[in-house]
Amino acid sequence: KPVIPIKTSSSCFYQLCAFCSHHGKVKYSEYDLDEIKQIIINSKAKNFFFIDDMISTKRLLAISEMIKDLNVNWMCQLRPTIDLTKNILQQLYDSGLKIIIWGVESGNDRVLKLIRKGTNVKDLEVVLKNSFEVGITNVTYIMFGFPTETEEEFMDTINMLERNKEYISLVSTSVFGVHK
Repeated sequence: KPVIPIKTSSSCFYQLCAFCSHHGKVKYSEYDLDEIKQIIINSKAKNFFFIDDMISTKRLLAISEMIKDLNVNWMCQLRPTIDLTKNILQQLYDSGLKIIIWGVESGNDRVLKLIRKGTNVKDLEVVLKNSFEVGITNVTYIMFGFPTETEEEFMDTINMLERNKEYISLVSTSVFGVHK
């Protein structure tokens, strides 16, 4: 079935990941949700991908409130941060959120700190489990080869994926590369 991409903001609100150049130092601003709602209604489509690089929890809740009565499915990309509680994930699922593509990147805390993800392994494992338990399909982005990552740290990521395999439907891997 067709999936319609929609961007709800000009950039990433977080803009701290050490590897990311997606935002291009564009100032973050949010687009009007009433206009986005009208676009969804006018499209008559049933499946949407909010393609923002990252959406804050406050914004996610506003989106879920805006979309909950439209009887559509949606997906988005997020960082697995502990503020995404099971109750919040349930509310998002109830509004039609069916898939989250999680920017996990690594299963090692030292590498996550270097990347400046604002996450840690313990918390991301809780978030993946909670997301799965409310019915959301979890996809994880994993990045290997971040500068100074050791073989042991690489294996920490493999082991984290193994520990959480029942909660993850798809693992999308990449190898670190320097961006302009």
